[in-house]
Amino acid sequence: FILSDNSKEKLFYLDKNYYGSSTILKSELPTNLLKKSKTKSVTLDHIISKNYKKIDFNKVNIEGSEVPFLKGAIKTIKKYKPDILLEYSFSRLSKIKKFNNEKFFSLFRKLNYKVYPIGYHKKFYSNNQLKKISLHHDRDNLGVLHLIMEKT
Repeated sequence: FILSDNSKEKLFYLDKNYYGSSTILKSELPTNLLKKSKTKSVTLDHIISKNYKKIDFNKVNIEGSEVPFLKGAIKTIKKYKPDILLEYSFSRLSKIKKFNNEKFFSLFRKLNYKVYPIGYHKKFYSNNQLKKISLHHDRDNLGVLHLIMEKT
């Protein structure tokens, strides 16, 4: 199954040459060599409520599906306040209909999370600064920006 914002079947795309490059967003694959399959989605909230008493840390590397995942994890995030390691690519996320960079980060800030990029100082970064750092990483082929969302 895949983690998302609901429980239903979704198309899941795999790069035939590199299964580490898989997504529900076909446009995110680096090549056109893909295999597609139907896969059931489920929310993190559902999994945690049924199987766990606590969650301290969550690593999110889901190739452009961060927003649906977070929608399906909001109860867990609010309740347990886990630290989160998240891949962030403004270029990738901005391709998604209705993506709003301000709302994306404001969600964490409202929940008293400190957001900073790995490899940078642990200081306050505005939403716009995070966007600029992400675009710099894309432009200079430095890879995806990894953010730490840390409870304060």
